[in-house]
Amino acid sequence: MANGAALIRESIWRNREFRALPRAAQCTYIQVCSQRDLDCAGLLTLNIGVLVKGCSELDQDAIMDDLKTLEAERFVFVDHDTDELFIRSYMRTAEVVRSPNVFKSAIRSAAQVHSPKLRIEVAAELRRLKRAEATKIADQLDPSETHRGNATNPSETLPKSETLTEPSYPYPDPSQSHSCAVGPVGEGTRPQCADHEENHDGPCHACRRRREWDRDNAGQIEAAEREQRRAAQAAADQVIRDCRLCDDGAWRLGEDGTPMDPAVKCDHPETANA
Repeated sequence: MANGAALIRESIWRNREFRALPRAAQCTYIQVCSQRDLDCAGLLTLNIGVLVKGCSELDQDAIMDDLKTLEAERFVFVDHDTDELFIRSYMRTAEVVRSPNVFKSAIRSAAQVHSPKLRIEVAAELRRLKRAEATKIADQLDPSETHRGNATNPSETLPKSETLTEPSYPYPDPSQSHSCAVGPVGEGTRPQCADHEENHDGPCHACRRRREWDRDNAGQIEAAEREQRRAAQAAADQVIRDCRLCDDGAWRLGEDGTPMDPAVKCDHPETANA
């Protein structure tokens, strides 16, 4: 599907990690997000020449440097062997699960990624959607469910023979979307279907009732999800404010009080043990 309307949320300018990027890397991120052939999974055929043409001041080295910076901070992942680029949070930002057709297009595109490196990252993002169809494709892309990264090298992708768990942070991940569909939100409890975890497109009375409930309570559900995201972000911000080991961008400080070189993201051990 052609990327006719690039999805850039205004909240990106309040994202600490994005604000910590160099201005050129920020611009390159916006540029790849607005490429015409970006698909619903956040995958793009990498063409450095096309990106260079976006500004008369650019050259290939500048684009390559920006992509390295973006990959180091896990905004994008690039495989130059297969000429593929993956925007890590695109499917969540675009909320592909809200539209059945867009969701189907996203998982269909995700299933076609060639890069072994990107298959691991795409699989991780599919699992974060918490949909059975997405998890099925994720298991095909990365059967070992390899985990990635650590606090000193967050962009590292481990080979399948080595696995590490993600760092455990003492606050909710504000990038996650927390569903409020089941529970006190809206009128009554969201109907369930014993046969289908998610709404089924075929003839199913229980799924139809659940779709109708979702439609009737969409406004209240969205408001509750916004409040959860706000609370999660507030909690994350408070942890950073309470930590004496890092600056307000969550970068670890050295003994002289300045950011460490090379830069290291803080896992707030003092706060976690408090």
